[in-house]
Amino acid sequence: MNYQEVVRILAERLEKPQKEIQMQIESAVNAVTAHLVRNRAVNIPQVGTFAVRKRKKRKTFNGLLSKYLILPPKIVPVYRPSRVLKEKVKERRIG
Repeated sequence: MNYQEVVRILAERLEKPQKEIQMQIESAVNAVTAHLVRNRAVNIPQVGTFAVRKRKKRKTFNGLLSKYLILPPKIVPVYRPSRVLKEKVKERRIG
């Protein structure tokens, strides 16, 4: 499912124009992004938690240069799914 499909499905379910749904999704994403930029976690019930985590510096090998490189520490976004979401996905039968 891509962004346009989500917008279309929500517009049908909520009986609202797609433009309005797009603006609401954009607003929600901007709010989550603003909190993450300020190092704050965002918990969405039944979906999960979005947060930021600092990665330590690390040593890696570049095969083309045949050299070890030190990658600097950086801050990355992380997502932890909720227990409810995990259970719903786990219940789904394969096959």
